[in-house]
Amino acid sequence: MKRNGFSLVELLVSMLIVSIAMLGFAALQAYSARALNSSYQKTSEVSVFQDLIKVFQVSNKPLSNELKWPADPTKPVDFSCDNVNDVLVNSENKAISLVPSILAACSKYEKVGLNGNEDSDLKIRLSRNKITNTMYSYSLEVNMAYKLKRASYSKAEGSSDDTYADESKAVTVETFCPFKGSEDGEDELNNLRIKNNVACSHVEVML
Repeated sequence: MKRNGFSLVELLVSMLIVSIAMLGFAALQAYSARALNSSYQKTSEVSVFQDLIKVFQVSNKPLSNELKWPADPTKPVDFSCDNVNDVLVNSENKAISLVPSILAACSKYEKVGLNGNEDSDLKIRLSRNKITNTMYSYSLEVNMAYKLKRASYSKAEGSSDDTYADESKAVTVETFCPFKGSEDGEDELNNLRIKNNVACSHVEVML
């Protein structure tokens, strides 16, 4: 006798196939979202770096004629968006002419949401190298540290596994992405970044 329609087994198999396909589609969507977010973040980083570089490449006269450098010519000047007014000063302790442009670039750093991506930190370093008794060359370094995502797990009670992210550790350039000359080895820093889901971005240019 010929029957129309599907048996229960055929229906269950069909539902299983559809469920697997939907899971695959959901995973693809999640991957695409992560890739898009990563692309946006990289674009934002490049934009902030470019703005900062342009500020200093327009003219280095403020660095040679205005900025009060440390007495030791080999010592760099480190600053952030928060203390630029206090660090980049002249002999009268007044902010040099570049500061407003630097603050404008810093405001872009705030707007693009890099510091809203869980945690992030931005530090800038100016260095000079003596060429002659009266002439110097200048370089700019920008380091950024940012947390990729907050870990979705916590360390199990009584567990000795130290691979879990330390949510209490603040994201700072000094901790995760220090400038050259840090006492910590690169392997140790990489392990610390992996443990805490922190990434680094770095750019260095001659001015």
